Amino acid sequence: MSVRTLERTALSRLKRILRTHDQSGPEVPLPLRTELFLIAHDDETGRPHLNERSLTLGLSAAVLLELWLAGRIHIGWRYDVRRGRWVVDPGLITVAKRDPIGDPLSDIVLAEIWNSGTPLRVGEFVRRYAETVDFHERVRAHMVAAGVIRRTVQRRFWFFRTERYVPVETRESVRVRARVRRLVNRNRDDAASDDRHLALAALVMALGLTRYLYPPEMSPAQLQQRLENLIAMRPDPTIREAAAAINPKFVPAIQ
Repeated sequence: MSVRTLERTALSRLKRILRTHDQSGPEVPLPLRTELFLIAHDDETGRPHLNERSLTLGLSAAVLLELWLAGRIHIGWRYDVRRGRWVVDPGLITVAKRDPIGDPLSDIVLAEIWNSGTPLRVGEFVRRYAETVDFHERVRAHMVAAGVIRRTVQRRFWFFRTERYVPVETRESVRVRARVRRLVNRNRDDAASDDRHLALAALVMALGLTRYLYPPEMSPAQLQQRLENLIAMRPDPTIREAAAAINPKFVPAIQ
């Protein structure tokens, strides 16, 4: 399949997801990388809250977590044949299923992991992939084409031009932020089972974006602490491993 075909397929999938948000049926969640991109930019000005390099690392980790959520990979686990069970192996990426999930960008990553021929650690993979494939530009291009964000040009003194990308409708970014904030108001069992939102919360914390969730009922520091507690309660190390590949300072250790 050509790169152009893959790009068209990815764009079509994102547009189909957005259509579910305008219907009365159940919403299909946006890809984690798209949600993270929205949180990482100001809704009104399109100004990024962090540098492009850091966000690219976050987008790469988001793709890995998307594969994990789809049951295609394990992170931080290794199958011990002799003992007949999975054991913790910090940072290790293991392919569980080779079947594509229907998202070309994620499926390319899955194929590269499978064909690597050597064991891969999540930190190494996120850094290497972010350097060789411009996730930031590709994710942004898909979002523009799908009508999630639009390009604007800001001028200053007629000499300086700055490109910004703002949401076409702020409701998407508002929904994303609200879902992450609601994690702290659920009971322990519900929050612990919501891996998608916990994964996004961990990426947000790893990139230092918690204050841009705009929590109305508590301070950003309080929200950060509550989200850390929820993630720390998860016995599965996957979410922590992926976020630690970006910035270990913001990732709570298992208790």
